[in-house]
Amino acid sequence: MHKLFPSVLALALFAACSAHAATPTPAAAPDVARDPAAAWDHFLANADGSKGIFDAYNVMDDVGYSDNEVDADACRTHAAAVRGAVERVPVSIALHRTAMLCADATGDQATAERETAAVAALAKLALSQTGESRSGRPARVLRPVDARAVVVTAGLSGLYAYYPEWRIYRYMPIVVAAWDEDRKVERHLSFDFLDATTAILRNPEAKYPFLRTSVAKSLLDVTRDANHPEATDAVAWREARETADPSARRDIARRGATAGGVMSARFWLLLCERENAPERCADGFVDTLLPYAEKNYGYQTMLLAWAYANGVGVDQDAAVADKLLDRADAHWSNMGASVAYLQLWYDLHDEPLPAALAARLARAEAAGNENATMMRLRAMLADNETAALTDKDIAFLERRSQNGRGDGFAMLADWAKAKKDDAAHARWLKQAAEAGDPDAQASEAFRIAYAADGPHDEAAGLRMFEEAAHGGSSFAGRMLSYKAQAANDGAAAERWLLDGVINAEDRFAAADLALLYDRKMPGASADGDAAALYKALEIDGQAAARRLLAVGFMRDDSTPKDIVRARALLESDAKQGDHDSEALLGTSLLNGRLGPVDEAEGTRWAERALAGNSDAITADYGYWLFYKKATDASRAKAVEVWHKGVRNKDEAAANNLAWAYCTTQVDGFRDGKAGMQIVAEMGAIEDLNWGYVDTVAACRAASGDFAGAVELQKKVVDQWQKIIAGYANASADIVKQSREVQERLALYEAKKIYIEPLDSQME
Repeated sequence: MHKLFPSVLALALFAACSAHAATPTPAAAPDVARDPAAAWDHFLANADGSKGIFDAYNVMDDVGYSDNEVDADACRTHAAAVRGAVERVPVSIALHRTAMLCADATGDQATAERETAAVAALAKLALSQTGESRSGRPARVLRPVDARAVVVTAGLSGLYAYYPEWRIYRYMPIVVAAWDEDRKVERHLSFDFLDATTAILRNPEAKYPFLRTSVAKSLLDVTRDANHPEATDAVAWREARETADPSARRDIARRGATAGGVMSARFWLLLCERENAPERCADGFVDTLLPYAEKNYGYQTMLLAWAYANGVGVDQDAAVADKLLDRADAHWSNMGASVAYLQLWYDLHDEPLPAALAARLARAEAAGNENATMMRLRAMLADNETAALTDKDIAFLERRSQNGRGDGFAMLADWAKAKKDDAAHARWLKQAAEAGDPDAQASEAFRIAYAADGPHDEAAGLRMFEEAAHGGSSFAGRMLSYKAQAANDGAAAERWLLDGVINAEDRFAAADLALLYDRKMPGASADGDAAALYKALEIDGQAAARRLLAVGFMRDDSTPKDIVRARALLESDAKQGDHDSEALLGTSLLNGRLGPVDEAEGTRWAERALAGNSDAITADYGYWLFYKKATDASRAKAVEVWHKGVRNKDEAAANNLAWAYCTTQVDGFRDGKAGMQIVAEMGAIEDLNWGYVDTVAACRAASGDFAGAVELQKKVVDQWQKIIAGYANASADIVKQSREVQERLALYEAKKIYIEPLDSQME
């Protein structure tokens, strides 16, 4: 999507080159040979990427560095540059290795011993951080060449490399497939240089995740231009994903695969297996893979096995496929080829594994492949979210190796939530957030900042939202953007949305950004192209994003307010049977948000949404029937609609029904006992937001429990006081609502119920 928005990309690239913040005078750096972890901490805290850090690596070419060799004469010529490079980047194992080889080549024994110790320490640290679990955290390096240097130092031989994730999160893992001669297997070790690179840029824009994405893409372009096959692969894969024409996608993927790229080849295969595959899609696929399969490269051999198993570009031959996959498994540690093969299968199918593939998964798990165990558990919980997990399964998901980024804890949190084990859910969600899972961090941030009983610690919550946004949560970015918009900070509001648009392809972020540009918020880019975003969303967006756009067009502060466009957006999806669009269209027509009230048409769409069990209809449609149409028949219908929402666990519908039962002045309708029965369906008091607690208090009073009503209403008043305190100039509506909750408290203290004037709901 982002190709439509050149101004957004220009802003990102400008930020990457903008002025750097001043860095403090550093203390003495720890000895990297003695404490490499402390040396890394010191480097990240003090290094300034604008001061030749990355240029230091150029000396490797100057001295002819090649894993285990350098040119001795060149080392003598560039001796000062080699020393300077190591001093500038003391955490680079590649530069220390260059210095070590140069010292050895020129007979400088003392320097060779010192650099050997540094190389060994950095390699040991990196190897302790990396592994073959896809749920682990990648080892920290500063450049891809450092990852290869770790591999070589460990006595392994680098075969090929690849970037397994198209989307850029906090990390951009590069996996090095390396041959372990002692074990006679191919190992796949994961490294990351993005987090460290971003940290030392000292750029004010680094506060926002879009800069991380911009830096990652720039680094890929640079390394692709330097003919690094893994970068060529990554760029081709990304370009193929972003290209609409299937034939062009195939051609781009073929380009990456021909350069030795495994992810491009994988994408090419998936493209040819899908229904809209271009004609003769797989022509050349097998020939492209063969040179690498002949070298026994595990990934390409696995892809070739798939081609034979499924007749992709070659006659189908199950026997040849099995032999190729067995050969790849023998080469790839712990049957890694089978696990990669099974992931391909899951990407194309939504059903249980066939018996033969299930047997391969079991053998891979028995061989100690942790990715196989994780795959089994993911599939099991996807099929049945409350499936029984054994103590062994739980212990596995709690392992450090499964929580480099919080994956295992997040799975357990989801499982506990499905089983309605609130205590376990809260515990595992907190652990997932602490381990870096961005969705868990966003959930925890929301809880911390906007707890159920009112604001708790908004500053701490916002800090965690920032962590979540950098981890890849576009929801967190949107929340931060809303906060910036409330402060009238258009620059920050825009920047928090950019990564969701550019990197995550989040239609909601794109809709928010379009509306921000449309309203011309001060501080946002003056040339922000709302029209391009609108066009992309209207043509290619999801129904939920188009609903968001429609709401924006209906707002009084939209520039311009465009109810014709809003209605067209909603009708386009409603006519296709999207029930939530039917709901919004119906209630908007009934409430006059799309022009004059159209009761007949609004009711028609609302009833269609109701028949379709839309979660978005029962609360609002019932409200309109009870308070706006307000006839005896419509009120009876409202109760019916609200009860349907209660059965469907719609808390808003339950709240509206309980409020009507407990506060209405309609003769013969008020029923505190019935209201308390509905309140019981809303959940535990401590889990309800303050507005719902206000309803519970009203129902307690209506049922005669004035002491209970006073107890709860005091909490509501306390939260409103906190809300008021958070505004420099609270709006008249906020002040009015604050006064009303205090007036209700006074009534309950006087043992009186609250009866709401009907005209107050008509406003």
